[in-house]
Amino acid sequence: ENFATGLDLRLVSEADEAEFILLKGTEIIGMGTESQKPVGYDFSRTGKIEGALRDILISAARKSIPMHCLNPDRVAVQPDGSLAYMPGSLAALYEDLVAQHSK
Repeated sequence: ENFATGLDLRLVSEADEAEFILLKGTEIIGMGTESQKPVGYDFSRTGKIEGALRDILISAARKSIPMHCLNPDRVAVQPDGSLAYMPGSLAALYEDLVAQHSK
């Protein structure tokens, strides 16, 4: 089972099929779908959108697909004192992509 069990949602992994983006973390693209895949790098460390994540977010931004961020925290302090970029940072970057790429 996944987080959407019992909800009237159809999970998709392509921006072309999405009505909205549900952002709950920064490590998996398409979580809960048959084609889910890891982002492939540590966003929490870099705070940058790269690779497949960038591609799918630009595709979504071109269509102005709304994003709902379940954890709006932008940064968190790690036990070693370093900062980690959180989903709220990714959501803010997506807002910038929408402004740059929407029709």
